[in-house]
Amino acid sequence: MAGPSTPPESPFTPLSVEHASTVSRVAAEVRRAVFEGELESGTPLREVALAESLGVSRPTVREALTVLVAEGLATREPHRGVMVATPRADSVRDVCRARWVLEGAGVQAWPAADDGRRARVRTTLDAYTAAVRSEASYEELNERHLAFHVSLVELTGSLRLVQMAEALMDELRLALAQVERMHRNAHDEADSHGAWSRCWRRAGSTGPTARTPSCAGTSTTPRSRSSRRSGSNERMAACWPSCRAGRSPPPRSPSPHS
Repeated sequence: MAGPSTPPESPFTPLSVEHASTVSRVAAEVRRAVFEGELESGTPLREVALAESLGVSRPTVREALTVLVAEGLATREPHRGVMVATPRADSVRDVCRARWVLEGAGVQAWPAADDGRRARVRTTLDAYTAAVRSEASYEELNERHLAFHVSLVELTGSLRLVQMAEALMDELRLALAQVERMHRNAHDEADSHGAWSRCWRRAGSTGPTARTPSCAGTSTTPRSRSSRRSGSNERMAACWPSCRAGRSPPPRSPSPHS
């Protein structure tokens, strides 16, 4: 006579919410330190040191670092391990050139865009402005800022163009965070982006001119397209020598709008 049958193992048995949450928390803490400038570009991310500091296991740290590498915030090199990524000036310039094409296409599509896509531009801009006014963390400012730029590309109605824009933002996020932290220019960014948005709203059905907010700040003073683009890219690229040399950015100053 056969013995009692063993119930089949649930496919969810291997899942561990607690472990996954721990990996996410470790990744979030290291990410925060990178955005806030506590961990500069080129800083080695040692598994043993991080595990001891955060009170977690080395495998947990290893998984968290894999997440950060996938996000482009860290790099993994043979025989050197994982370290905070160092944006390259030539790479950032190339990303900005690509963004100019994508966001320019979005702005040109404003007249034909539906109300939902236009509302998305206003909503993301409002969220970014609110984060600036509330002195949000650099990580949140970065997320809100880049979401606004993606919303411009969404005006085209092309899923592929939006996916391209999101991939470019992943490459740009660390560089932009360093610029915003070192120049403390988030209020200027929000004001200039708001000026462009108001221009588009006034343009109505005729549409705005083919001008998009720049990579690291834009002025409402009329300038040539090449001048605006070159100036913003150079400002973006100029920050990293000090980061690579290990010099910390100046502390955040009180908000002029507070």
